[in-house]
Amino acid sequence: MYMTANLPDKKLPCGGWFLDNRQLLAFQSAVKACDLDALSSFFQEIQREYSVVPGENGTIPAMQLTTLLMQTLSAEGMEQEPVFESCLQLLSTLHTDACPASPGLELKRITHRTARLLSENRRGRSRSGTLLEKILAYVEENCHRDTLTLHGAAKELGFSAGYLGDYFKRVTGVNFTDHLTRVRLKRACKMLADSNSKTYEIAFACGFSNAHYFSVVFKKYTGTTPTQYRECHRVGEAQRGITFCNSVE
Repeated sequence: MYMTANLPDKKLPCGGWFLDNRQLLAFQSAVKACDLDALSSFFQEIQREYSVVPGENGTIPAMQLTTLLMQTLSAEGMEQEPVFESCLQLLSTLHTDACPASPGLELKRITHRTARLLSENRRGRSRSGTLLEKILAYVEENCHRDTLTLHGAAKELGFSAGYLGDYFKRVTGVNFTDHLTRVRLKRACKMLADSNSKTYEIAFACGFSNAHYFSVVFKKYTGTTPTQYRECHRVGEAQRGITFCNSVE
C-alpha cells in the first residue's frame, strides 16, 4: 500500500499537501467495497480541509489517490490503463489553463467510475462461473484465430495479461500459450483423422499461421508429422497420436 511519511504537519516544506495514512486507508477501503456513498463522504472531507488554504498544490494528494486506484485494479487483475490515462490527463492539467474548474470533482468522478467497474467485474465473474471456466471456453471458441494471444484474451476477458497468465499457470500447471497450442493440435488431430482436408487447410483452420510451422509444432508434441499421423490413424496404428489427443481433453 502507498503510505506517506509521518510528518508532523500535513503541509510540505515545498508547498502543497498530502493525505495521511488514515485518509488513505479510508479511501482504499471505500474503493474496494465499491461504496459510492463512502467515497462521496471522503471527497467532501478533503474538500473541506483543502478549501482552508485556497490555491495550494493538490498534485501530491491526486498522485496518492491515483496510486491506490492502480493498486486496487491490479489486485483484482483488471486493466489499469484506461483509469490511469484519465488520472494522468487530470494531473497534467493541474496549474495550467486546461485544468478543470474543479479538479477534485473530476478525480471524484474517476474514482466513482473505477468503483463501478470493480463492481461490474465482480458481478460478471459471479454470473459466468469461475475464471478458469471462462478462459477455457474462450480458448476453445477462438483457437482458430492465428492472432489469439494471452494479451488479447486478457483484454477480452477484462483482466491484465500478467494476472491472467499467472492465474492460469497456478491453477492448471501449464502456461496459457502451451494450453492454446494443445487445443489447436487436438482439433488438428480430429481433422486429420476425420476429413480429407489438405495439411495447410487444417493448419489455417486450427490457428496456425503457416503449414510449415504447424508441421514442426505437431511433430514436437506428437512425435509424428501430420501426414504420418493421418496415414497411421487410418490403418489403426496411431496409438501415440491418439493418446496425445485424448490427453488434452
